[in-house]
Amino acid sequence: MAGSRAPIDDPIDELYGFLRFSEGLILTNHHCVESCLAELSSKDNSLLDRGYAAAKRSDERRCSTQLADVLVGLEDVTATVTKALQGLDDKAANEARKKILTELEQACEQSSAKTKSGKLKCQAVILYEGGQYSIYKYKRYDDVRLVFAPEADIAAFGGDPDNFQFPRWSLDFAVLRAYENGKPATTPNHLQINFSGPQVNELVFVPGHPGTTQRLETRAQLAFERDVSLPSTLLRLRSSAAATFNSAEARPSMSNWSKHRSTASRMYSKSAVSCWMHCMTMH
Repeated sequence: MAGSRAPIDDPIDELYGFLRFSEGLILTNHHCVESCLAELSSKDNSLLDRGYAAAKRSDERRCSTQLADVLVGLEDVTATVTKALQGLDDKAANEARKKILTELEQACEQSSAKTKSGKLKCQAVILYEGGQYSIYKYKRYDDVRLVFAPEADIAAFGGDPDNFQFPRWSLDFAVLRAYENGKPATTPNHLQINFSGPQVNELVFVPGHPGTTQRLETRAQLAFERDVSLPSTLLRLRSSAAATFNSAEARPSMSNWSKHRSTASRMYSKSAVSCWMHCMTMH
């Protein structure tokens, strides 16, 4: 599965997740179904607070604002894009890049509409800071129904700090089902759960689509971070911290803040110095 999560008030919410069974079941994160839970809730029955479990197939409720895109193919178009950019200056190359990628997306969707499998959703993807260009091809399901979601308190237990730790002690998942022509979608290519778990020294792959990475940044980019971006960020944070402390001291109800100002300031300064030293040694 692929897509990008949208806020609750967005008209369309695409999903990240994985097909788990042959009848269109999708396993995803709980936050990916928050918009659906909110949509299906009422004043007296908040599915976000109480969770939801469909006891039978007919209880699976449609998420009218969500789509599910299943990745079915990749096409490397690097050579085509690179050829279109040859000999152009930066501004012209940028315009040419957008034009050729749009044309490739449109050509992909138009050609797929003539196949037995039906029209695909095609997306141009830029990798390695422009070192590689691909067209990702998706089969889109616009009928996605809620099967199971735990209550938000257990799904988000530990908050954002725990979200970046392992192991996590939360129930952060939800199950949906993709439908096609009013029936559960037939999805023969799917992942299976190994309930016995991995064995010692067994090779394990972790699938995902990273939001961003700095692994391939150039020396010039790192120098910019060190000399321009991070120093200005530290100054801005220091100014914000000072304004917060001053505001706290001016309010009697926040008097406890002033007692801890010197400790907090030392902690902030130590953190800032640590960040600065890290910047200075990036090369």
